[in-house]
Amino acid sequence: MKKVIIGVVMLSSLVFGYESISDSGYKSDSGKKYQYDLSNASDKRSYDRDIGAQQRDKYDKQYNNYDRHIQKDRSKGQYGGGIYDD
Repeated sequence: MKKVIIGVVMLSSLVFGYESISDSGYKSDSGKKYQYDLSNASDKRSYDRDIGAQQRDKYDKQYNNYDRHIQKDRSKGQYGGGIYDD
């Protein structure tokens, strides 16, 4: 059996309200850094398959005032996923 390694290239795009922080990722107006822009269909599919990003969000929601940041971002139409630590 041959193993095939498939690479995925994440291209950053200019999205209103987000500041690009690397080849993949965004900084929202609340100051939080996210791996994915969930308003982007491609990023949403990637996030849905990325258990690590989902776990970061789950941990942050339990311990780091995630809801306060989410409310601020959502009120401005920003939907980040896969939060990064500050």
